[in-house]
Amino acid sequence: MKRLHTHFLSDDELQYFYDNVRMRKQLANASHEHEKSVIDKLAAIIPVRPHEKAYMCVERNPNGHEWHTDTGTMGHMQWCQVGVIVMLSKITQYTGGWIHYDGFTVGLNQNELIYHTSDVRHKVEPHSGDRRVLLFFL
Repeated sequence: MKRLHTHFLSDDELQYFYDNVRMRKQLANASHEHEKSVIDKLAAIIPVRPHEKAYMCVERNPNGHEWHTDTGTMGHMQWCQVGVIVMLSKITQYTGGWIHYDGFTVGLNQNELIYHTSDVRHKVEPHSGDRRVLLFFL
């Protein structure tokens, strides 16, 4: 399962997460109004109940990620049911960073979200520039 949504975050939410690079928080510990709002929005579009270990993080990783599933390369996240990627950067702020799935490639624009079940193999190309994503592991 792979789904794409546009205009997922409000302008204030987008700025909040963009400014909080390296944030990592369990969903159960969400305290800021924007964190809570985004969790509610996810619940409305993704029909899974997040695991107690579910978390969100803002990532800026210029090295990308090799082929993997969201259960973890060493099975350390077997609890994960769904992975979510929300693009925080404008597409003009970076080059590279394409997301590859078996059979197709995705380049997300700012404020687009894609999600997939945790068993779906994917990779992210290395990039240059300022590419920030909000990730959820549910």
